[in-house]
Amino acid sequence: MRSFVKHILNILLLVSMAACLEYENFDGVMWQSTLPTLSTHVPSNITATSAVSGGTILSDGGSPVIERGICWDYSRNPTINTVYKTEEGGGTGEFTSTMTGLPPHTKVYVRAYATNANGTGYGNEQVFNTEAEEFGTLTDIDNNTYRTMEVGAQIWMVENLKTTRFSNGDEISYLADNTDWTSYALAGWPASCSVNNSSSNDYEYGRLYNWYAVNDGRKLCPNGWKVPTHEDWAALADLLGGESVAGGKLKETGTAHWIAPNVGATDDIRFSALPAGFRNQEEGVFLNLGYRAYFWSSNGWDDEWARMRYIDHDSTWFRGNFVGKKGGGYSVRCIKDESTSIQISTVAAYSITYISAKSGGRITSDGGSAVTARGVCWNSYGYPTTGDNKTEDGTGTGEYTSNLTGLQPNTTYYIRAYATNAYGTVYGDELSFTTPAPQYGSISDIDGNSYKTVIIGDRTWMVENLRTTRFVTGEAIPEISDQAEWSTYDSQTLPAACNVENNAGYVSVYGKLYNWHAVDDDRKLCPEGWEIPSHDDWVSLMDYLGGEALAGGRLKEAGTSHWAEPNTGATNDSYFSALPAGYRMSDGNFSSLGFGAYFWTSDEYESPTARLVYMDKDNASFFHKYVVGKGYGFSVRCIKDDDEGEDLDTQDEHDW
Repeated sequence: MRSFVKHILNILLLVSMAACLEYENFDGVMWQSTLPTLSTHVPSNITATSAVSGGTILSDGGSPVIERGICWDYSRNPTINTVYKTEEGGGTGEFTSTMTGLPPHTKVYVRAYATNANGTGYGNEQVFNTEAEEFGTLTDIDNNTYRTMEVGAQIWMVENLKTTRFSNGDEISYLADNTDWTSYALAGWPASCSVNNSSSNDYEYGRLYNWYAVNDGRKLCPNGWKVPTHEDWAALADLLGGESVAGGKLKETGTAHWIAPNVGATDDIRFSALPAGFRNQEEGVFLNLGYRAYFWSSNGWDDEWARMRYIDHDSTWFRGNFVGKKGGGYSVRCIKDESTSIQISTVAAYSITYISAKSGGRITSDGGSAVTARGVCWNSYGYPTTGDNKTEDGTGTGEYTSNLTGLQPNTTYYIRAYATNAYGTVYGDELSFTTPAPQYGSISDIDGNSYKTVIIGDRTWMVENLRTTRFVTGEAIPEISDQAEWSTYDSQTLPAACNVENNAGYVSVYGKLYNWHAVDDDRKLCPEGWEIPSHDDWVSLMDYLGGEALAGGRLKEAGTSHWAEPNTGATNDSYFSALPAGYRMSDGNFSSLGFGAYFWTSDEYESPTARLVYMDKDNASFFHKYVVGKGYGFSVRCIKDDDEGEDLDTQDEHDW
């Protein structure tokens, strides 16, 4: 029994010691084994489908690091339990990891990790957005169209060249005969051919060209583009992780064109290298179709040889320390010539509201071709292009201002200035900003009713319908429920108010309806410091919200709690919350409750009529080119009086 008890006590002692993870060294000093501590590298070399990160292990925690790498996911705080991670061996110090297979246009969260005997520690979380997988296009002199792709700081053609003419229009000699091919090589004359002398291969594989065509002063690539130098190819390989892996990341995946096994083919940047093989100089014969992709560089080596690169079907290498005979036929990819690129920078966002901002660009060089379009493009996920939201701000170089509208509150946006010339579209640096949440103010009328207010553009608006029963001077506004009496007040040009459909229960939601005689009364309907908006005030609001076709939807309360279906285009992203109170006709009848929101302006049109604006349930439009009899009853919104902002010389330029 004593032996059993002793055994139990020993077990408990061991458990206790293990739980403490405390040990005594030979000097009698206590130490505690912990998790490794480390930091995560800021992601770099970001493409549509890949990025580079890594980490620095600052301490092993008293136990050797047996595994390290990075882990990533599309939500916060990724761990090694996610499917997305790298394994970079053990030890301390700095390491680099490459993420591949990422989805384009996506926010990615990444952390470095390190594991010792006690568990796994994580570095700080980094976040980035992958680039858009949106192809550009390029057209050659034959009107062949090619896809292009931004790869780091470069822009590449991602299809093989197939032009039959130089950029000046001269034909490139097409040689099918083997003897002719060799003769041109020996003479140093430019030549091209179809793969295996079959023109049906041109569409997929492009054409093969000897180096004399590549080096011809008449230029093989379209204007603004060039045959890549050896250094251009080397930069591409480095971006993809080095020559030993870049070949796999450049190759088209699968075996539709490549011979099996097509080792390591991932096509990370959609370069889609194809195994067109080559045509040799000596006999003019075709070799290695399906097995290798060969590409010329623009660099000669000596009188007989020039620099080239190739990729094998059974390797991930992108081999660059090779030369080919100048009379051989290889594929050509073109790269954008930076000497013809527009120089542009993005202006940081300013004047930021919850639905708008200002930015712009600075163009310091047109790249040798006139700038035909410029502006700012934006989105909420990163690397915006002209395929996203954009402004159009004229032409030419210099500095310009862009107004970004239709934004959502409390949202982070990414912006880039852009400019287009004959050689294509160039983007400035990517910047970001965050719109604030709307901040409501308040105003009270003479009755003590309180109304929410909000700034839209450069003016402050009431975002509830007026419901006062008195003018600012204190006199009561006649409240008329009787149908005939309502008409009488109009004929006598007397101010009048009423409840929507004569229902007092509607006042808290819809406010009251007023005839224009009340709107125009010198005793003033709106609270002190506020006024009835003019037609120009309403039109300025409309323009700020994107124009006639969109502004109504952005002003209307969303949903169908008050609006009848379908309430087309209603987003209320202005927070104006227009409600369908309908109206009262001059004969005293009510109409359109739930179907339309009608608001007076302060502008008389002709003696019996005045101007109004309205929105209805079936449209996102904002209707403002209308007049109506002054005896109608409409809703009223007040705008903060801003005399300093008024241009008294402005003429009404709107058609009626």
